[in-house]
Amino acid sequence: MFNESKNDYITKNRTWHLGPSLIDECECYTHLGIIFNRVFTIKYCIEEACRKLRGTLFSLINCGVNRYGMNPLSSKSLYKSVVLPRALYGSALWNDMTQTDSLLVELAHRFCVNYMQDLGTRTKTRLTYHLLNIQSIDYDIDRNKLVFLGQLCNMPCNSSSKQIFVNRLTSYEINASYSLGFIPDISSILRKYGLSYVLSDLKNSGVFPSKYQWKRCVKVAMNNRIDAELHVTDDDTKLNEYVINSSSPSVLWTMVTESSRYLGWCRTTARMLGQYFYNDYSRICHKCGISTNKAVLHFIYECNASEDLRRELYRQIFNKCGVDTLNEFISLDVHIQIAALFWCNRGLKLG
Repeated sequence: MFNESKNDYITKNRTWHLGPSLIDECECYTHLGIIFNRVFTIKYCIEEACRKLRGTLFSLINCGVNRYGMNPLSSKSLYKSVVLPRALYGSALWNDMTQTDSLLVELAHRFCVNYMQDLGTRTKTRLTYHLLNIQSIDYDIDRNKLVFLGQLCNMPCNSSSKQIFVNRLTSYEINASYSLGFIPDISSILRKYGLSYVLSDLKNSGVFPSKYQWKRCVKVAMNNRIDAELHVTDDDTKLNEYVINSSSPSVLWTMVTESSRYLGWCRTTARMLGQYFYNDYSRICHKCGISTNKAVLHFIYECNASEDLRRELYRQIFNKCGVDTLNEFISLDVHIQIAALFWCNRGLKLG
């Protein structure tokens, strides 16, 4: 029973029959693979999506999608072609998502991206996504909604679904404050990506881009927003200046594509890079027993236990690049040295 008050739902004693069979009432049911409940909330859909994100990823472990298996770029391809479509099935109808709903799905998505790269749980989200060149799951949900809009608008004019959509759109134009569901949700998304003109053209002339034109428009609009957010600064200026510098996967993972024998080294380097950008907190170095706020900087430049490794590092730079490069490297700011060592920026690459 839909839209029933909580008090009526508790106090009513109803029985339902289909022929001689007794049918039990339930809180929710699944129709065409999409979960609906009696008050039209998406709570169960969000919970199911989070379970599927983690569950489907772990089901692929035997295929090599794990921290000791294939290149994270290959894991990413499987994740985007298998895991995300399964978890986000029906997300075009997730209307009126709250911040809590978005956060729950985003946390599950971030966990999966972290797991594929074997990064620490405290790694910054922007760094986690940038290393694999993957975006927030909000973009995938918005894309599904925009594609669904294109399917509705390109339906024949005499179809019932198209007529219902046009009537709801007209009602929203007349009085937006009393409209709920897909129309206000998609209107907000269109404004977000600068695509509001398509509904205006549809209302005034009845013209809407074709299926392939619309997908291309959506792709361009999303890429523009992603590129704009790429250069948005946050509290950690080092992260923006030395790491978030391009819209391509990290050189750590592209190098593994060329030679798989570097996979273990690249994973270790990626973990150290994540630890380098951890928020400051005091900890004890387990090698020398000294308290430090920056574990990676301490290990590379200060820890007595790593003195031999530092000497070997400088020797390798001298042998491969010459004394001039070694002197230039030593004179650089310590953060630029870290970026060069981790190959965060191709322009700082040694050798």
